[in-house]
Amino acid sequence: MGPATFAGGWPFLIAYTCVVYLISIEYSRLIACVLEPPPVRAQRWALFGVSASILLAAHCRVLTGIFECAAVTLLVLMLLLQGNVSMPDGSSPISFSHVASQVFGVFYVGYLPSFWVRLRAIGPALPSGAPTGILTDFVRLIRWPLERSVGCCVTVSCVLCIIAADSCAYFGGKHFGKRPLIVVSPNKTQEGAYCGLIGSILMALLCDQAWGFPSDPFISGLVGALIFGASLLGDLVVSAMKRDAQVKDTGSLIPGHGGILDRFDSYFFAAPIAYFCWYAYLKYHSRLPPSLIRFKP
Repeated sequence: MGPATFAGGWPFLIAYTCVVYLISIEYSRLIACVLEPPPVRAQRWALFGVSASILLAAHCRVLTGIFECAAVTLLVLMLLLQGNVSMPDGSSPISFSHVASQVFGVFYVGYLPSFWVRLRAIGPALPSGAPTGILTDFVRLIRWPLERSVGCCVTVSCVLCIIAADSCAYFGGKHFGKRPLIVVSPNKTQEGAYCGLIGSILMALLCDQAWGFPSDPFISGLVGALIFGASLLGDLVVSAMKRDAQVKDTGSLIPGHGGILDRFDSYFFAAPIAYFCWYAYLKYHSRLPPSLIRFKP
């Protein structure tokens, strides 16, 4: 994903759609461990198709009503499947629980990840009068396409905050952890959470200095804290799903880490937080020229 993130545009969309495809498979497997009968293959393809369409809509800057339209589309597909697919005993394989799990799947597998596409697409060019930092100067030096540099800066900063939060939380929990954080994830400790919070805030402040914007330490620290909270929430949601499905890992794609969901669970809720924080900053607190504010939530 690294090269695709720096490239932006269609390469980022295609690479990210492949990741969402793998996520939809693992999500369907978790649901299959809980529901009886398990979802049929057509349901899994419907979930991925609708989720991929949300990513495409976000890439094309269709930012309003895409979840609602996707949910309605999925409901129609589920009704069609209910009328045309049957079990050997003649019963329907689709119940209300199946429909509810699929609608949540659209939100979780499609809508939340679409904010990474929105985040990466933030533009336009970084104006000549905007604040600069070490990395923004480097971007100009290597003649990086400036119409993509703003979204790249924000996306990379968010990813680095999540990585710092996860790493510091693991280190803090391993060396200082004594008090459990929550029953859903017994391996997490309060001490680890505090270390993760500090790590995310420090990384946000570092990115603030490196990129040269938003150029406000308090705002940067606040965003870092919010990203940590969102990443922790994403981790706990996947832990709850695995606990309900009675599985240790969501998959075995990544040796030593489990599945895609195990590796990227912290990223699901972080992107919406980062996106709306950036939007609110530009709208109400920005020192950047108004020409930079050309996107809406």
